[in-house]
Amino acid sequence: MHCCRCVNEPKKYLVFFWMQSEMGKWKEKSEALQKQVDLISQEQQQLRKTAGNDNGTQGLRLLQDEAHCHNHNDLQTAMDKLQEKFLTVMEDKVELMESKELLEYNYTELSKKTKTLGEYVAFYMRHCETLSQRHEEQGNSVRRLQKDNAILTGKVNELQSFADPLSANESDSSVHCSTTKRTNEVMWL
Repeated sequence: MHCCRCVNEPKKYLVFFWMQSEMGKWKEKSEALQKQVDLISQEQQQLRKTAGNDNGTQGLRLLQDEAHCHNHNDLQTAMDKLQEKFLTVMEDKVELMESKELLEYNYTELSKKTKTLGEYVAFYMRHCETLSQRHEEQGNSVRRLQKDNAILTGKVNELQSFADPLSANESDSSVHCSTTKRTNEVMWL
C-alpha cells in the first residue's frame, strides 16, 4: 500500500508551479509599487531642486519629506501584510491539498472495502439461497418418502388381509398334513 503522499506526488509539483506563478504575480505587483515609490521620490527631488534656495519653503520641504517617508512606510507595511497574507493563503492551500489527497485515498480504500463487503454479502446470499433450495428439496424428498411409505403400508396391510385367511387355511392344512405324516410314520414303525 502506498500512502496518499506518494501516490499523489505529481499534484505537489502542480501546487509548487502554481505557487511559483503566484509569487511571480506578487513580485510584479511589488515591482510596480516600488516604481511608484521611485516616481514619488523623483518628484520630491525635483521639488527640492526648485525650492532649494527658498528658505520659506524649507519647512514645506521637511513636511513633504516626512509625508514621503510616511507614504513609503505605509507602502512597505502594506507590502509586508500582503506577503504574509499570501504565505498564509498558500500554506492553507497546501494543507487543503494534503487533506484532499488524504480524503481521496480514504475514499479509494473504503470503496475497495465496500466492494469486498458487497462480494461477501452476495456470496452469503447465494449460499443461503442454495441452502434453502437444498432444504426445500430435502423436505420434498421426505414428503415423497412419507407418501410412498403410506402407500406401501396400505399395500402391505392389504396383502396382510389377503394373507391372513390363507395362512389360517394353510395352518389348518399343515396341521392336518403333519398329523397324517406322523400317523404314516407310526405305521411304518
